[in-house]
Amino acid sequence: MNKNIFLKNEIKLRYDNLWKTIFIFSLPTVLVMAMTALYPILDKFIALTFVTSNVFYHQPYLDWNKEHISINNGELTYESAKIFVNLSTHFAMQIYNLLFAFAILFAIGTSITFAIKSGQSNKQQTQSLAGNALTITVLFSIVAAFFVFCLVFPQWDNIMILIQLSKKGTWIVQDLTWHYVFPMLLASPLMFVSYLLLTLLRTDGKSHAAIYITIGAIAINVLFSIIFVKYGRMLLEGTMLGTIIAWIFIIIVSLFCIYYNKNSYLRFHWRDLFYLHKTTIKEIFRLGFSSFINNLGAVLVSILSSAIISSLPGQFAQRQQYGLASFQLFNSAVSPWIAFFTAIALEIAQGMKTIIGYNYGAKKYLRMYQTCWYGLAIISGWLFFTLLLFIALGPQLLMAFAFPSDLVDEYWWIAVLMLMSYPCAAISFLGVSLFQGMNNARKAALCSSFRAFIVLPILMLCGYFLAHGLSDGTDQSNIYYFILLGLNDLISAIVVGIILYFFWYKHRHHIFNEVDEKDQEYLQSKKQQTSY
Repeated sequence: MNKNIFLKNEIKLRYDNLWKTIFIFSLPTVLVMAMTALYPILDKFIALTFVTSNVFYHQPYLDWNKEHISINNGELTYESAKIFVNLSTHFAMQIYNLLFAFAILFAIGTSITFAIKSGQSNKQQTQSLAGNALTITVLFSIVAAFFVFCLVFPQWDNIMILIQLSKKGTWIVQDLTWHYVFPMLLASPLMFVSYLLLTLLRTDGKSHAAIYITIGAIAINVLFSIIFVKYGRMLLEGTMLGTIIAWIFIIIVSLFCIYYNKNSYLRFHWRDLFYLHKTTIKEIFRLGFSSFINNLGAVLVSILSSAIISSLPGQFAQRQQYGLASFQLFNSAVSPWIAFFTAIALEIAQGMKTIIGYNYGAKKYLRMYQTCWYGLAIISGWLFFTLLLFIALGPQLLMAFAFPSDLVDEYWWIAVLMLMSYPCAAISFLGVSLFQGMNNARKAALCSSFRAFIVLPILMLCGYFLAHGLSDGTDQSNIYYFILLGLNDLISAIVVGIILYFFWYKHRHHIFNEVDEKDQEYLQSKKQQTSY
């Protein structure tokens, strides 16, 4: 009797306790994404701590502030410099996330295809897939970087920033943002490949290696960012250079982990880099498209939100003091936290996606549906915890990113209103994971689009017109805008929940496991081992 019917990883996916399996496959991805999501937060803290002093003494900024800001006789205060740095990192992260959305398209599309083929125990195809994906990722990263360059090049009016700033905006913010973005665009292939390799390592069951690699990368990022900014007297380009070095570290160590294991399903050959299969490219695009839409939608909605809140009623004093609207300061302070907590929820869903994808390929349908229920409980619990955290520690979270202390009591509960139906987002994330894992890209894109592209923009526009329609010249009517934003996850969950119900109802008679020959052989082997 062959005792090696399944790899250890396959046994976990097929037969282990489901809570344990979700823990094994989701926790490492959560830790990796939590640490990955810390990149922009760490960059923000490093920038606020070290770049602010460089901005405070940067002569071109001092001259511009003296000419355009009337408060304090045009003198640039340290507090104002800190606010400029904070808002610049906010815009820089939007551009980072826009480029990263394209990287996610290839990484997620490849990982889902890999999980399905692994469930079919097709080692040759998975190795070919890994090589093809690496080449496609590098080529497309250049195209994506050029596209983003066209949106942010200062000589072409830096469209992504100008549409978000009130009136002509603040030149200091635009210039600081470009210092961060330009080296990032030059190194875009490193961003894409590093994320692809980490994602594939996790999908191949090398989650512990991915965690150690990410921890090392964060340490390298922080170390070199501080060196470049503090001792090199750089502006925001110093933080990005530290990130670039971390990307190089991830690529080198990930490739070592892949080739150190001779039985790895990711161990591609040189020919796999050059002989591209059209079907592989098509599958990667098709399966990664819903995740791409989800992340692209988040970026576009963030840009739309910044553009809208800059023109909400009131906010006169802050515009006069900083050249910026007070809600822009609020948005730049709250967005990193929401992005961080949402990223963790999405990674729990991605861990579920691996389990769903494998069991769908192995025709273990009952286990696939059970994974959905367990995952829904975990994700909704995490999002509810996040809501409680904002209720308890909202002021501290806002002031961590240079939000003016004199405004925090007024704006704290606005963040809570924005998140009042946040736990309901678990249903939307569940729908995307289920349909991606089942190779149903159309339904996955539909589920992700409701929350990101359809419901939220409509609520934002309705809130904008309602705030202006009820305005009395102050900013009191703006509360209606944020109440409508808080309904997004609830409305989206209702729509996606209906889709999931009808899908389950249609296939409810086909969810029971099919015990194939491999299952029988493994179970008999296991029974014989326990009898000795």
